[in-house]
Amino acid sequence: STFAHESAHLFMRDMQSLVDTGNAPAQVAADLAALKRFTADYTDPRRLKEFYDKAYRTSREGYAGREFMDLSTDEIAQVQHVAEQEKLADAFLTYLREGKAPSVELRSAFRRFRDWLKGLYQSVMGHVEITAEVRSVFDRMLASEADIRLVEQMHGLDAANIQAIDTVAREMLSEAEANRLKQLRV
Repeated sequence: STFAHESAHLFMRDMQSLVDTGNAPAQVAADLAALKRFTADYTDPRRLKEFYDKAYRTSREGYAGREFMDLSTDEIAQVQHVAEQEKLADAFLTYLREGKAPSVELRSAFRRFRDWLKGLYQSVMGHVEITAEVRSVFDRMLASEADIRLVEQMHGLDAANIQAIDTVAREMLSEAEANRLKQLRV
């Protein structure tokens, strides 16, 4: 999970860097804005103090034993940045733990992540509720819009539709095409 957690930090840092250059596609800028809205609860000093008291004050060098109200403006900004990043990384782990792949190619990897993370964190890690907007951002981090739409359409198919598609596939498609269609099954 450290790899997935740290990957989330890297994704966020890369998105921010791209936006900072002024050359980010509009969707990346919109996605970053959505993630900032998701972490906006840390603009509330009471919420930030809770994070500081729980995760920062006793464990971070230079902060040990210090009260939140004694921190400088720069130190508070640093605590806020860390709080936001940790919430996003935890949300990304929740997203992976759900096991809902944004593309066909990632289905197997997502199943393995889901099974591994559920077993690993069943009692250890808290659950961060993620919004549909944040889930969409994470989807776009890992898959193209076309892949995401395909998976969304596939989720709408019922067993009878899948059987009908398989029948048509056996009759009309080459063996390679039929095999690819089987991979697309939900």
